[in-house]
Amino acid sequence: MKKREMKLSMVIKVVMLVIALLIPLLHLKNYIMRILITAGIYMVLGMSLNLVMGIGGMVSLGQAVFYGIGAYTAALITLKFGWSLWAVVLATIVISALSGFLLSIPMGRGTGRYVAIITLGYCEIVNLILINWESLTRGPAGLMNIPRPTFFGYPLRSSSSYYYFVLACVLIVYTAIGWMLNSKLGRNLKAMKEDSVAAEAMGINIFRQKMIVFTISGAVGGIAGLLYAFNIGYIDPTNFTNVESLAVVSIVTVGGLGNMFGTIIAAFGLTVIPELLRGFSEYRQVIYGTVLLVIVLLDHSIPGTRLKRYLGEQMDRVKGRFRRKSAPMERNGKYDSIIGS
Repeated sequence: MKKREMKLSMVIKVVMLVIALLIPLLHLKNYIMRILITAGIYMVLGMSLNLVMGIGGMVSLGQAVFYGIGAYTAALITLKFGWSLWAVVLATIVISALSGFLLSIPMGRGTGRYVAIITLGYCEIVNLILINWESLTRGPAGLMNIPRPTFFGYPLRSSSSYYYFVLACVLIVYTAIGWMLNSKLGRNLKAMKEDSVAAEAMGINIFRQKMIVFTISGAVGGIAGLLYAFNIGYIDPTNFTNVESLAVVSIVTVGGLGNMFGTIIAAFGLTVIPELLRGFSEYRQVIYGTVLLVIVLLDHSIPGTRLKRYLGEQMDRVKGRFRRKSAPMERNGKYDSIIGS
C-alpha cells in the first residue's frame, strides 16, 4: 500500500513539474504569469513555516518577520551597493537565518501558546522598526525601483524568465528540505514533535533543535522575501504584518502539517482562488472563506488521502487488467505461454 502511494505521488510530482516547465511556452498573459510567480513565492514561504509547525511541532505566528527581513535585505543591498545576484542571495540567507537564530533564543524554553505569543510580538517589533527607521528603510514610503536581478549575465526582466527563476528556487528548497527531513536532524525534530519529554530523555537537545529549525526556517523565509522584492520592485512595511503571517498559516494548515508537497499545492490554490473570484467583488471574501473551510473540513491535507486512495484503486484496477491479459495461461497445473502449445 505504501509503495503504491509513493509511486502515485511520484507520478503526480513528475506530471506537475512537466506542466510547470511548459507553462511559459503557452505565451500566457503577463497578469497570469505574475499570479503564478506569486504562487511560487508563497510556496517557498509556506515551506519555511511548515518546518516550524509541521516538523518542529511549534505554532509560529510571525513568519512575516523573515519574509520582510529577506525582502529589505535584498532590496537595500541591491539599491545601495549593486552586488551580484549570488552575493545578494548569500547575504539575504545569512541575515534572515540570523534573525531566526535570535528569535529562537528567548523561545527556546517556551512551549505551546507562549511560542505563538513570542513570535507574534517579534513580528510586531520588526514591523515597527521597518516603519520608524526611516534613514535606512524610508519608513512608510518604502523602497522603490528595485531592479530585477541578472542570472549569469542574463537579465530576468520578462515574466517568463523570472518565473523559471522562482520555479528553480521552489525546486531547490523542496529538495533541500526533503533531504533534511531524511537526515538525523529531521528524525530528531519528528521525535521532538511527538513527545518532547521522551525525546529529551533519549538524549536529544530540545533547545538546540529549536534553534536549528528556526534558523533554517528564517533562511528559507528570507529567500521568499528576496523573490518578492525583485518581483514587485517596491516594498513597504505593510507587506510584512501579522496578516501576512496568518495567510501563510492558512497555507500550511490546508496543505497539511509536515507535508511539503501539500504546502506547494495549497499555496497554488490559495493564490489562484482569490484571483478567480475577483468578478464577485461583493461576495469574494465570503466565497473564499467558505472554500477554505470546506477544504479543511473535508480533508486536512492536499492532496487528500481520499483522493489518493481513489486514484490508487483505479491504478490497481488498470494494473490488474493488464496483468490478466499478459499472464500465461494455466493448464493442468503448468503455465504455458499464450502463444505456445
